[in-house]
Amino acid sequence: DDQNMIVIHVCDEGRRLTHDFRCPKHVLLSEMAYFRSYLDGSESCDDIDISVHCDMQIFQWLMCYLNEPDSPPQLTVDNVVSVLISSQYLKMQNLVRICVDFMCCNLDEILKMTMDLNCLDQDLLKRMSTTLTVDQLDALHDRRDRLLSKLYMKKLESLLTQEGHQITRCSLCGRLFALKGVDRLVCPSAKIFIDFRGKVLAEHVPSAGFDINKHILGLRAKKLSWREVYWKVWGLIETMHCVVCDQSFQCSELGHCSYCPSPPSFSVGQNRGVYACC
Repeated sequence: DDQNMIVIHVCDEGRRLTHDFRCPKHVLLSEMAYFRSYLDGSESCDDIDISVHCDMQIFQWLMCYLNEPDSPPQLTVDNVVSVLISSQYLKMQNLVRICVDFMCCNLDEILKMTMDLNCLDQDLLKRMSTTLTVDQLDALHDRRDRLLSKLYMKKLESLLTQEGHQITRCSLCGRLFALKGVDRLVCPSAKIFIDFRGKVLAEHVPSAGFDINKHILGLRAKKLSWREVYWKVWGLIETMHCVVCDQSFQCSELGHCSYCPSPPSFSVGQNRGVYACC
């Protein structure tokens, strides 16, 4: 019914076009949260005047999406970025999710195109990095690095905010470690204790004042890419268990097993020995 239809005046300044679109009020309220503050409490649609500055083709796409939910228009690698930016601005959360999923599934094709990707803000980059796995990021080909480093940066931010992933430096041996691994890793400089199960304990002691952000900036200063920085930090956080020496170790130390099949040799009067392989 015409009494419940909202008229939206759209101006496309780039093409010097204007056009009026019509959409049911309840659809705008439910799908375009941006307009709720204008529409809530308004009884008569005649009193509502909405003007939007937008690409005409994109807004027409959005209107088709709202008015024809059973046969929505098609997303393509050519229009998905523009639709995503517009839907985010208009607070169309369902469409934003659909666009992010589509972009992540077709990112290789999108990266081959010349469109400007600097319009993707921090929230959208975070959504994309959450959707993409590290395996998918590693498989991407971004020759001009228009997006890949930003996605790895967001992956790194997410990694460091997870419980137990805070990284610090040991005040005894100087090594970096994540708090979640403190009860599994062995500090070579710590005093040794034996627990009631007979397990040898020599834990790292967190150093006050260590700043992981400064450490990351130091890695970047050494010309490491954000991909390399991500895996460096990941290697400090994640641990494995060695079946040879029966010790837990950081993934950054993979291939550095301390086990030696030969007994250590001791100098006369010394209680500290040296393995032949060292």
